[in-house]
Amino acid sequence: MGVRLTLHLTLFALVATTEFGGAQVRDACRADVGEYCSSVDRTRSAIGACLRENQSKLSESCSSAFAAAAKKRKGGVAAACRSEITQFCGSVARTREAVGACLQNNQSQLTETCSTAIAGALAKQALD
Repeated sequence: MGVRLTLHLTLFALVATTEFGGAQVRDACRADVGEYCSSVDRTRSAIGACLRENQSKLSESCSSAFAAAAKKRKGGVAAACRSEITQFCGSVARTREAVGACLQNNQSQLTETCSTAIAGALAKQALD
């Protein structure tokens, strides 16, 4: 295995745990990343975009794991951060901008679930 591919797969293993559903996706998609995504930038958004672009070509195990992870994330930031929004942002206007600023101001106190949802939303927004 070449150095670049090894580095690419190592990076994928590190970022997959937060961005794309954890160890299940990392393990299920290792070969698919090597086959379809070895030439993309070594960023979590590029790897995620590559997997989405090649979704019809992914192995059954990778496709299933990726779909399950996407379904978990589908609730979005509002669902993942419900308790934080209630606790820290009760007095702000219920707009995306106001709640986003409030969550950012309280970033050090957010749960891992909330932080991960925000990171996923920001990565998705960057791709759009």
